[in-house]
Amino acid sequence: MNSQRNELINAGWSAETLELAIATRFRCAYCDLDFMSSVDAYYSCEVEHIVPLSKKGKDEPENKTVVCSTCNFLKRAWDPRSEAGEKASREQLLAASKHYVQARRLEKEKTINREKVFADFLRNRA
Repeated sequence: MNSQRNELINAGWSAETLELAIATRFRCAYCDLDFMSSVDAYYSCEVEHIVPLSKKGKDEPENKTVVCSTCNFLKRAWDPRSEAGEKASREQLLAASKHYVQARRLEKEKTINREKVFADFLRNRA
């Protein structure tokens, strides 16, 4: 297993990001996107602070995971302690974050579906 880790580190993965990715099976912690499924998915992999640094989260592995850029954007500076509580475990914070991001995704999908009608009209006029 160390030779596989070394191969990925040699390919450009940092040791920390690699360990976080192994922990999520190379999938987004919030939407389950497989980072190895496509070029777009691969390049969307980002390290995310579960409790944002701006909310006094710590910059340590226990407070980090890997997510896709879309989930990271949707979560932004939202603090999962607002749902899970101040003394929540890492697993509870991840679950709260996942729940929040999934709700934001559904909201955004509704918005996009409304906007799509107008975009299609404009696209067909061009």
